[in-house]
Order: sequence, then structure tokens, then C-alpha cells
Amino acid sequence: MWLVLYIGVCYGLSLSGFFVFWQAAILMLPFAVLAVGLSWTGSRPDFSLPPPGVSEPIEDIANPSRKVIWLNGLWEFCTAKDNRMHRIEIPRPWNTIKGLEYYAGEGRYRRLFSVPEGWNRGCIFLNFRGVNYRAVVSIDGRQVGAHEGGFTPFSIDITDRIPDSREREIEVIVDNSFTESTVPNVAGWNNDGGILREVYLETRNEVHIEDTYIYSRPDLKGRAEVALIIKIHNPELKARDYRIEIVSPQGAVVHTHRIEGWTMQTLQHRLQLNFASLWSPDSPLLYSCRISVEEENGDIYEQSFGIRTLEFAEKGLELNGNPIRIRGTNRIEESPLLGRTQSLELIKRDIEKIKEAGFNTVRLGAFAVHPKTLELCDRMGLLVLEELPAWHTLVLDLGDPGYQQAAETQLREMITRDRNHACIAMWGLGNSMEGGASETRWFVERLSGLARGLDDRLVYVATYDYRNAHYEDLVDCLVVNMSGSSVEELKKEVDAAGFDSSTLLWHKGVAAHRPKGLRYPSVSGSQEQQAAFVQDFVDAFDDNEQISGWLQGYLSDYRDPGNFAGATPFVAHTGFMRRDRSEKLAYRVIKKRLTEGIRTEIPIRDRFVPITSFSKALAIIFSIVVIFFFLSNPALFSKLAYNPPGFTAVFPAAWRVLLVVTLLSSISIAVIINRYFQSVPSRVYGSIDMSFFILISIVFRNEFTLFLCTYFAIIHLWIFATTLTAFVLPDTSFIELMNLTAAMSLPELLFVISAFLRVPFRYITIPFNIWKMTLAYIALGPVGALVYILVAPFIFIAAPLTAFEMKFHILRYLRRHIK
Repeated sequence: MWLVLYIGVCYGLSLSGFFVFWQAAILMLPFAVLAVGLSWTGSRPDFSLPPPGVSEPIEDIANPSRKVIWLNGLWEFCTAKDNRMHRIEIPRPWNTIKGLEYYAGEGRYRRLFSVPEGWNRGCIFLNFRGVNYRAVVSIDGRQVGAHEGGFTPFSIDITDRIPDSREREIEVIVDNSFTESTVPNVAGWNNDGGILREVYLETRNEVHIEDTYIYSRPDLKGRAEVALIIKIHNPELKARDYRIEIVSPQGAVVHTHRIEGWTMQTLQHRLQLNFASLWSPDSPLLYSCRISVEEENGDIYEQSFGIRTLEFAEKGLELNGNPIRIRGTNRIEESPLLGRTQSLELIKRDIEKIKEAGFNTVRLGAFAVHPKTLELCDRMGLLVLEELPAWHTLVLDLGDPGYQQAAETQLREMITRDRNHACIAMWGLGNSMEGGASETRWFVERLSGLARGLDDRLVYVATYDYRNAHYEDLVDCLVVNMSGSSVEELKKEVDAAGFDSSTLLWHKGVAAHRPKGLRYPSVSGSQEQQAAFVQDFVDAFDDNEQISGWLQGYLSDYRDPGNFAGATPFVAHTGFMRRDRSEKLAYRVIKKRLTEGIRTEIPIRDRFVPITSFSKALAIIFSIVVIFFFLSNPALFSKLAYNPPGFTAVFPAAWRVLLVVTLLSSISIAVIINRYFQSVPSRVYGSIDMSFFILISIVFRNEFTLFLCTYFAIIHLWIFATTLTAFVLPDTSFIELMNLTAAMSLPELLFVISAFLRVPFRYITIPFNIWKMTLAYIALGPVGALVYILVAPFIFIAAPLTAFEMKFHILRYLRRHIK
């Protein structure tokens, strides 16, 4: 099919009069190879099961009044593009399957299950802890429920669909594709799809406790007011007796209350605790609330909670009336083998590492994390910032009713599930939303009102565009995102901004992907540079009175589809540990600084090295190839560099030289791109962030089309240049046209030489332009050179950019962020 399509397109182009068949075939070859390659790899994913012990699900429910059947393990699965069923283990995102790394679309899961005879106690619920993103659930071919939102749980009452104990089939259709109404909905988000967390059946009594909200408020004099709002499943309003017990952190029952003959579906109870034990990171004391329905085999509901206050005072944040400085880092739920799926061992090890390093706060997400993570943070003593995944949202989405509804639903489900956890310090309403618009303010106002109605904790918004954050009066805290590798510049920016004490400073950290012990540790990507930065950052902002604290770096490296530059594309190396959780130098340095107050001496020698290892290696390859071909035929090769028409006259079929120059031209482009990302000023690089997400979110919406357009951007110059020379020189053969294109791309090699010699960009642009214009003048004449150098780039590059600017106003965002 692909071969027929390829030949047809080439033949069609040859009929246009501008191309011969072979010219069209060569120009279309990269696209044909790409299409065949993608279809070949996409249709043969590797469904091998992960190694034993890697994907142990977290089966942690132990309630004697309820029976549970876990449905984790082997399921059958297929994608929408392949109807053949394969066995895979869940929970596990399908993007961890080799060949489906970037798959976005529908996936279908199914398995057989049955319940034991007499297992039903009145109600049977099918529970999912997390399915990304849209899920439609059916039993024996009949739909029983649906849910939208990738990281919040949902339950489906399937009592009527399980009348007996015979075997039945459950089917779950999952779709993780982005739309304008999905939260989030921008390319660059790690959009793992599928059943990400555990699945289980649970039987409950006909009258049972659905949920309990525990509100506590200490007076900081030894007493605490506690209020319970209990939601009861009792559709027939049957009279039942209920018992409420409160157990202290020491295991003593400190309060008991009995309600007789209650028929309603909501029960409220208030009590006062004397000699209340307060929760804090240094003393994570937890109470337990036990609610039971007093009947034979009655339902029992248990929930732990902590008593504490956290609020902003005049001089900063106070916990239980005492000043506290936020010292935090970030944790992303991600691992090399399981993606977004979590194992108990991984969660426990990560939380222990954060605590051991001296941090008192962790920012999770940005999404509702696995409930076991919050349970461990409660017990180990870590404050948590949990965040709605309204990530890099654009104004056009913030005003979309579907997006608003999805955001509200996910925020409500996240807060309802997690509001009893003592570790939750603040609820995050979003990160890097487009500021300065009425839609953004209205969106934040709507969500902050919802959050305050569900819980009394603080709410925040994280943003880079703090100067245009015209919604800061609607939230309790502004988390200011900052970037750059110069602590001095960051300090000047913070001093100039004039933040108040209700501000937290967040920095994504400095990447470290090189091994420890480089000769020049100041080189970008070295562990020494990362360790020095985080240490200087703490020294600069730990006592800064303008802010209430900071969050720096990530606990570990993680997969980041938005990170397209660096040592490993699509992996962020800003973690204090690697993806396999082996420690970097920065972890040991920050641990010593926070736990012992000792500053580590790091041997950093200042030396400007405007060349990366990648560029250096390519420059060496270039030099060897050039020397080899020049020595093999000095006159011929040199003529290609200063007289392309004379070269083609002597050697009209120079396929060998053509391939070499094509290779070197590609190397040049790679070096230019690599050096740009390594040497561009951080403010300018940061300023393109919002416009980058705006562009790819509006136009592409997924990584596949982004990859195609990036690939096209690299080869379009050759295609365009060859076609242009065909118009200027209509009687020239195709191979001669390609040789001319190769010759006129040789000036780009100056950037390879400049990288090898560590010459800054600005010093090489003059000889580059002189050489480029000379070759164009000799090959194409004055008119052709004018078209090739000035008119053609404007038509091919400036015109599309102008059209994008008129529609999307990219320069407006650039100017705003540079300011």
C-alpha cells in the first residue's frame, strides 16, 4: 500500500511540469521512509510482561466488614488500530509497552470474573483508582458506567448486574487522546494511557458509610474542636444505630458517641478533645475515627486524621501557631518500567529519601496522586502541595465550558478523596495558566470558590507570569515558578519583584546528566554544577523574608515529553537522583546542608566552554571526512566550495560528494540547534516556553504531529533550495541541481568549525553570509542570488510565521515574557 501511494505521489508531481519523476521520488523519499517506519513499528508492539516483582499492585484494603476481590493481574488488551487481543498486566500504562510509547487513542481491556456464592452482602461496587483519561465500563456487553479524568477514583454500583455467581466479562474502553476539553490538553504532558491504578470489587451492606469529612480546629491551648460530616448510603431511609469512636495517637479511646434510630443519609457530629496532640512534620501524630453501623455484621468505616493549623500570618507561614519555612522539592509519579503506575516499594523509598534529605514539604503531581503516597506522608511527616492538572492552559481553553466542567469535576474528586489527610497543606488550582486575561481570573475564582466550599485548607496557583497574575487576590498563596542557572540573577529578580510573605518560590532545578568528576565541572549538565546551584539557592532564599519558603528541583529524573533538548531527549535530568533512584552529588549536598547546616565545598572552576560533547564529536567527524575527501581530490573538492557550476561541469554525477556534503550539512544543522539550546540566555529561552506550548497545543495537540513537523523543518531547506534552483536553471539536470544545493549549504559548516574552536556565534555570521552570497551569485547570477538569499527565505519562512503571528499573536507572548 505504501509503495503504491509513494509511486502515485511521485508520478503526480512529475505531471506538474516542475519535477521529473526521479526528482520527485528523491524529494518524497524521506516522508515515505518515515511513514513506512512508523507503520512498521506501530503495528508490532512488544507485549512481554514486566519482570516478576516489578509491577506488584498496592492491594492495601483491610476492612473486616467488607469483602474485596482484587481484579489486578492479567487482562486482555488491544488498541483501536489492532483488534488482536494480547495479555498484559494491570495496573500498567500502555505507553510502557515497547511500540506504544507515544500511542494516543482508544484501548480496550477485558477479563472474566466471578463472585463466590453468598458473597453479596447487599451492594457490590466496582472500584477504579485511576484510569487515564476517559473510561467506559461494560459487563457482559452492557454499559454500567463511565468516567472522565485520569487520576481520580470512581466507583460503579453493579449490584443489579451480578445476580448470581456465574462467570461474567468486564470490558473497559479507555481513550487518552487530547481534546480541547481534556484536563490537561497540551502536548508536552506525559500522557500515559490506560488503567494506571488498582481495580477491585467490594461488597458492602445495604446500609453503609460512603464518606466522612473530618474538620478539626485546635485552639492552641490544649483543646480542639472536631466536626464530622458523615455521608450514609441508605436509599430506603431505614432506621439504624451508629457508634462514633475517636482513638488517640497513643491508642486510647478518647471519645465515644452513639446515635439511635437515625434514618437520614447525612449525619453530623461535633465534639471537643482535651489535651489534643497536634500533627507536624517533626511530630506526625494521627488520630483515628471509627464509625460503625450497629447491626449484625454492620458496616465499619475507619479514617485517620491529624489536628493542626496552617495559615499565613503577617511575617509568613505558621504551623500550629509557630513560624515554619517551607523547604521542599517535587516528586513526579513516574518510573522507567511502570510509567505513572506506582509500587508500594517505590513510593515508600521516595518519601523516605525526601524526609532523610531534610525537606519538610513535597509538591506532588501535578495531579491527584496515589492515595498510598498521602498515607505515607501523613505517617512520616511531610507537608504536601497537591495540584489539579490544569497545566499550561490557554485562554481559549479556560473559556471553554467543557474544560471548565472537567476541571471542576477533577478538583472536587481530588479534594473529596484527600481532604482528611493531615499532610495536605494547600490545594493547587493550576500551573502556568495563561495570565492577564479575564477568562483566567474567572476560572481561578470559580475553582477557588469550589475548593473553599469543600475544605478549609489554603489554595494556590503556580505561575511563571507572576507580573500578570491578576488573580492573586483570589488565592491564599502564589507559587512563583522561576528558571535560570544563575542564583545572583534569581535573587535580583526576587528583590525587584517585591513579593509578600504569601509567596513560595519554585525552581525546576539544574539538569545533571554527566558523570561526577569532570575536568571542568562548570560545564552545563555536570553534577558539580547542579550541586553548587542547589546549595547556593538554599543559601540565597532560605532566610529571605519576602517569601515563606521554596521548592527546588525534583527528587528524581523523569520522562518529560516537553523536554526536546539535552543529553537524553524527552527525559528531564533535574532530579537529585536518577530514574533508577541512584543518588547524584546534589542529593548528598542538599542533605548535608538541610540536616546538618554544613555547606559542602564543590570544586567549581569558571571556564566558558561554548561547546557540548555532542557538538565536539560531530566537529571531529566533520574534520576527518573533509580531510579525507580533500586529499583524495583537492582540486575537485575545493572547486565545490567556491565554483559549484565548474564542479558540476567537471563531475556532473557526483553522488559520492553529494552524499558527503548532505551529511555534513545535517551535522551543521544539528550543531547549530545543539549550541543554541546550550548557550541561549535563560530569559530568552524561558520566553519561548509559553509561545511553544501555545503553538503546539493549538496546531498539533499531540507528539506525533510535533515530531513530523520537526522532521520536516530539518529537510525542507534542501527540498526548497533544489526546487528553487530548478526554476532559475531550467535546463540543468537533477543531479547538478542537487550538487548546487549541496555546495550552497557548505557555509553552514562554519558553525561546526566555530564550535570546535569555541568561537561565539556572532563572530562567524559575517564570513558565513559572505560565503553564502558569493556561492549564490556564482551559481545563480545576480537575480537568482537575490531570490535565493532574500526573497525565498521570506516567502518560505517569514510568510508562514507572519500568518501564525496574525492568528496566534506569538510575538505578544514573547515580548511579555522577555519583559
